[in-house]
Amino acid sequence: MSAAIHAHHGHSLMHPCAIALTASARCFSRRSIAGMRGGAGGWACAMVPVDVRHFEMDAVSNRAWADMSRSDVSRGETAYQQLKAAIQAGEMPPGSRVRELEIAERLGLSRTPAREAIRRLEAEGLISFTPRFGAVVSKLDHQETIELYDIREVLEGAAAGFAARHASVAEIEELEELIASEVDHFGQSRSMVDLNQLIHSAIYHAAHNRFLKRSLIGLRDSMALLGGTTLRLPGRDESAHNEHLAILAAIKGRDPKTAKEAAQLHIRNAQRSRLKLMRQEYLSRSSDEDEPGITGD
Repeated sequence: MSAAIHAHHGHSLMHPCAIALTASARCFSRRSIAGMRGGAGGWACAMVPVDVRHFEMDAVSNRAWADMSRSDVSRGETAYQQLKAAIQAGEMPPGSRVRELEIAERLGLSRTPAREAIRRLEAEGLISFTPRFGAVVSKLDHQETIELYDIREVLEGAAAGFAARHASVAEIEELEELIASEVDHFGQSRSMVDLNQLIHSAIYHAAHNRFLKRSLIGLRDSMALLGGTTLRLPGRDESAHNEHLAILAAIKGRDPKTAKEAAQLHIRNAQRSRLKLMRQEYLSRSSDEDEPGITGD
């Protein structure tokens, strides 16, 4: 009688070999698997011994590989986040060399996740490759700086305008407290930078527009490539505080137009301060590099 698989009353029947394998695997640690071979008379079954533990070992191996893969992803993400945070915090200023081995040792990881982190940050523009030095923290030139502040002016103005429309009472109170606390940190550029970020983040949240917020956070990454802070310029912390107060007053007054204009003025003033700081740094480098006896206009 043929052992061929056939249909009966429109229903497919399980191959006898498969039935034998299922029963064997269910009941014993070492049993037989049905080996199938084809011929003129159809399919026939031959019982060949196999250790079911091999299947168990393969399953364990597959789980181990999956765990290793997840672990690699986790280490790569950790390296990416820590390296990005170091750039944003100014621990790795623009122009700093980014060596794969040093990054791996610094983070206590292998070179593979360090390499992955560097590639991701390169794709985001925070790291670039130069012919002489290899990977370095990117640095914005004069034109790029102007373009960055120009788009910030547009987006920050939009955020303030939306906040005047949508901010809750609690969000306005939080913003008011943050801005009021600035006076306790005048002359402390590091704490002023942190507080300034909290103030702007509060405005982004109060705008209640997730796409605008995402764009502004992306710009914050690019701001890290400028290096230093304009808040260290004499008097800039106090003038920035007064500009924040003007934005707050318009948001509290539910005046989107005035809030937008106040925020845009704030960014234009920040841009002028940034260009002034860049000029100072350029002149400082030039004086250090000048050779004695060389003068110019």
